[in-house]
Amino acid sequence: MRTSRLFLITGVSVVFLFGLACGGKGFSVVESPKDSKVVSVENQKLVLTYHFTDPIKESSVILNSTLFVKTNISDSIQGSISFPDRQTLKFTSAQPVDSIFPNGEGEVIVRMVGSSPFKLWITDINDNPIDGNRDGDYGGDYRAAYAFRI
Repeated sequence: MRTSRLFLITGVSVVFLFGLACGGKGFSVVESPKDSKVVSVENQKLVLTYHFTDPIKESSVILNSTLFVKTNISDSIQGSISFPDRQTLKFTSAQPVDSIFPNGEGEVIVRMVGSSPFKLWITDINDNPIDGNRDGDYGGDYRAAYAFRI
């Protein structure tokens, strides 16, 4: 009887601790540190830099499929994706900022997919979808808009 109680207590403790370690936390975008900006210009190109709570599965980030970058005047900005470290995603536009924003200003709009009927979304290295809506559970799209001026 004592042995079965010990196993039950141990089992419940393991499930509880596993739940704390793996659930409810969510893989998400970290708000940008004060010393860095999400939107910047490097070599006349538009650059977006995002930091995440956990390592990113690089193959899950697909431009115009799981990561969308557009402006208030264009449905899509083409560019490249790089990963300066395991928890950082960097998007660099293919075209210069003055051709993206011919009037010198506008809005950059970003969507990272966390929920999709096609089962394509940005994940961490354990295949957990991004908690884009920051509700503490995996899933939900991350959406952001940034005013931009050259």
